Amino acid sequence: MKTPVVIQHEEFRVVRDDLLPGGTKVRLAKALFDAYPDITEWCYGGGIAYGYAQIALAIACKQYGKDFTMWLAKRKELHPYTKRAVAEGAKLIEVNMGMLSVTKARSREYAAKKDYRMDIPMGLDIEPCLAELERVARELSLHFGAPPKEVWTVAASGTLTRGLQRAWPKAKFYAVQVGHKLTDAELGRAELIECPLKFQQKPKKEDLPPFPSALNYDAKLWQYVKKYASKNALVWNVAGDVPI
Repeated sequence: MKTPVVIQHEEFRVVRDDLLPGGTKVRLAKALFDAYPDITEWCYGGGIAYGYAQIALAIACKQYGKDFTMWLAKRKELHPYTKRAVAEGAKLIEVNMGMLSVTKARSREYAAKKDYRMDIPMGLDIEPCLAELERVARELSLHFGAPPKEVWTVAASGTLTRGLQRAWPKAKFYAVQVGHKLTDAELGRAELIECPLKFQQKPKKEDLPPFPSALNYDAKLWQYVKKYASKNALVWNVAGDVPI
C-alpha cells in the first residue's frame, strides 16, 4: 500500500489519508489480514454508529475478499456511516440495548465458535496494526528527510498515536481525546487535550479543517492545531466523510 499523501495546509503538514478509500484503518486491516491469512471472516463489536471504523473495515474486507460481521446497538434508523458499511458488504447484527460492552462480547462469542473467524479489538489495537503504523511512519521519515518534531492526532483507543510514537521516539505528541476517557497506557507519552464535544457531536463550521475529515472524529482536531501547534507540525487525518 502506498505511503500516505502529505499536503501543506496553512502552516502544517497534514497526512491526508482521507484520500485513501476508508482511510488509515484500511492500512491497518490489510496488515491484520496479512498476519492471519487463514481468517476469512472478521468480526467487530467495538464500534459505534457514528464511528468510521465500520466503513473502513467493510471496505477493507470487500477489497481483500474477506467476510465482515459487525454488531451495533439497535437504532430507529441506521446512521449514514452504517448504511455505507452495509452497502460495502458488511453483515450487520443489531443488538437491543446494545451497550458497547455487550456488542463487544457478542462479537467475541461469535468469533470463538469457528477457527476461520477472528474478533477485531476496538480501535484495531493489536500488534500487527501498531507495527504497520510504525512502518508507515518510518517511510514518511524517509520522505521528509527527517522525523517530525511535533505530531497531532485525535485519540479514541489511542492506537494511532502509540503506533506513531514507536517510529518517532523524539517527537512531541499531542492527542485530542474523542470518545471515552483515555488511560495513561492508551496515551503512551502523548500530551492529552480533552475535547468537550461528545463523540456524536460535530464541530462548529468555523472549526472545521480545510480538507475532508470525519466529522465525529478527526475534524475535532483542527481547532486545537490552529491554536497550539508549532509551525510545520505533522497532523494526521485518518479519514474523510464519504457520501452514501
